[in-house]
Amino acid sequence: MNNNVTFTTSTDRDEIVKLLKDVGIIVMRDHGMSLSQYNDFLLDVGYHQHPKVWCAHKEFPIFWRVNNQPVDDKGHEGLFGKHDIDWHSNILYTQDSHEVVCIYGHKIPTGSGDCSPTTYSNTVPYFKTLSKNVQDRYKKLYTKWTYDENKTMENKDINLHRAGLDGEALAGEAEDTSDENLNHQINENAKTQSIFNAVNFDPSNKHLFKKGRHQYEGYNRLVPNHPVGAEGLFFNYLNIEDIVDENYEPVPDAREIFETLKQDLLIDDTYHYVHEWQETDIVIADQLTGVHRRDHGVPDSVERELLRATFWYKTQDRIHYDYSL
Repeated sequence: MNNNVTFTTSTDRDEIVKLLKDVGIIVMRDHGMSLSQYNDFLLDVGYHQHPKVWCAHKEFPIFWRVNNQPVDDKGHEGLFGKHDIDWHSNILYTQDSHEVVCIYGHKIPTGSGDCSPTTYSNTVPYFKTLSKNVQDRYKKLYTKWTYDENKTMENKDINLHRAGLDGEALAGEAEDTSDENLNHQINENAKTQSIFNAVNFDPSNKHLFKKGRHQYEGYNRLVPNHPVGAEGLFFNYLNIEDIVDENYEPVPDAREIFETLKQDLLIDDTYHYVHEWQETDIVIADQLTGVHRRDHGVPDSVERELLRATFWYKTQDRIHYDYSL
């Protein structure tokens, strides 16, 4: 039994939200949904924004095509389709971007080693093991966030999403700002990422929410003020420059905290779940309390396509409308 994930065939939207709060990662296999039904199911569960990028699914545009083969008439591969990708969450470009990521196994090669698994690290069960003193301490801490790898505590290349793309890192402005430049498309998509732009957001609720923050550097709560009440840690380790207190002053044991969390959550596999993909598999994971990675690439001799969708929790499911990070 793996306590880091829950398996279900339920398509009850309230049950899905509850499982995300209580467990953090949901796996659905043999669920019986067609792709069209899955699209409708996701729109029922959360708020979705259509990505305006080359790899958006034409019929169901809430999906990004993660494919190692060309997906358009210009020969561009799908998003992040080929190579290994380090630990990351969806919340990379803006602090208030989509809170949940959903991955669907659309085209899965069956040969041994042809389909790289996805590994998830889940901080929800980890947080429960911490003493109350440690939990309370972490709730008062923030991580200082940066895209300059020379400033980060890990001091490692953070251009993890270059996989499948050519050009400059996605976090910065692409030199080529034409609509044909793939990095520019990603940057422009990030700038418009807002719950207010979700295709199924009710504008009558806009007054409840704060304006989204579109910035590449800043401070994030180590323990999110989670919109549906989950308790865990936001630990995107590649982007952390420092760990600070409530006044944004560095704490003396920042390095010790960083290395402890890195060891417990990323190096040690106690809180990991490794998903070996089969066609029509669905994995839904909260992004405020977990990260995921792909350990190795996919050979050109086969086609592997995952459909990636992301959403915000809906108004009726939230316990507050303040910032989470």
